[in-house]
Amino acid sequence: MSAEALVLTAQCLPDADRHMDVLRTFNRDVAGGTLTLAHDYDSYRHITFRPRSGNFCWFDIITSPGQLTIRGDMGDYMFSREHDMLRDFFHRYVNAGYWAEKVLAQDVNSPIREYSFDKFRGQVLHDFWHAREDYTPEEARALWEEIRFTGPLDDYADNQHINGAIDALQNFRAESVDGFSFQVDFEQDFQDYSHQYLWCCHAILWVARAYREHHEAVAA
Repeated sequence: MSAEALVLTAQCLPDADRHMDVLRTFNRDVAGGTLTLAHDYDSYRHITFRPRSGNFCWFDIITSPGQLTIRGDMGDYMFSREHDMLRDFFHRYVNAGYWAEKVLAQDVNSPIREYSFDKFRGQVLHDFWHAREDYTPEEARALWEEIRFTGPLDDYADNQHINGAIDALQNFRAESVDGFSFQVDFEQDFQDYSHQYLWCCHAILWVARAYREHHEAVAA
């Protein structure tokens, strides 16, 4: 291929893919930007994305035999699995868990996994929902009001980080019923894939599709 940069055309990723909230954000972020194939020789490639003016979501994708690196505003991650990662690994849909297993290096400020309040809240609801059967409807209602308004789900509770979340569960003492406590496990998984990691996964999939479509068009 000529050394002259080639502008790739790419459609937004379909809404059938996973992690819909991140995908919708990604599609908004890249709308109107420019995807450019700056270098393309064998498995050595440099593909750049530059957003529309005023939008901060640029990224570069760089490949060489056995590795693919994405770097940019949303973080830096290096993947390794297949000889040609762009063609042979990233396809179909974002498989966040499997892809994470192939990460050799991750951004220190944007790790793959981070504390998730949604997961914390889900565990609180799970414990309450299973415990409610041990109480009368009135007791269960009173217990829920304690959890929601003075306990771990109180709007002013210190539950926006992992240590505060564990403390909120461990220190909760129900006054309306006897015998209720949260089963706090310090190995409990209150983490989920970070927004930045998922965004970068969608970016890689988007670029891989555009790259394959470009070469299919050239071959035709």
